Amino acid sequence: MQQINIARAQNSHNLDSSTDDFRHHDIDALIHVGAKASRLASLLLRIKNADQSRWTKEAVIILAQPLAGRYKISRSIAMRVAYAALTEWINPHCRACSGAREILREAGGSILCESCAGAGVHRYSDSDRASLCGAAFVGRIADAHAYVMSEITNNIAAALRD
Repeated sequence: MQQINIARAQNSHNLDSSTDDFRHHDIDALIHVGAKASRLASLLLRIKNADQSRWTKEAVIILAQPLAGRYKISRSIAMRVAYAALTEWINPHCRACSGAREILREAGGSILCESCAGAGVHRYSDSDRASLCGAAFVGRIADAHAYVMSEITNNIAAALRD
């Protein structure tokens, strides 16, 4: 039931809170998640669901901290990897169809999006990610990126668990 309340609250246009009644409001579900979330999960939820991009730098710093030592990359590259992974997580949609999975034809109807093969998700290759980070060593960047994406997923999952 908690996940249903959270999902509804994330899509709500009414996040008002009232102390005049004893009913639960959409904002209550989000406050509950934020109160028990790790600092990183709290930042991630703010960035993605509340469009509070001012927290991006702090989230990138937290995500980048373990990368330099673990993957033998510079702090600068670690920050770029963390930023690229965060950006990919925030906006995973296909650039051609905006996540709709299909493209509307001028003559009417629609066709399956060729860019994402109907998945609705933009697919990056490991060399694309390395290039975005300004690094030539694809293997370590791919591993570091995978680590950051798992950290994001694990922190969000932990925050949403009852």
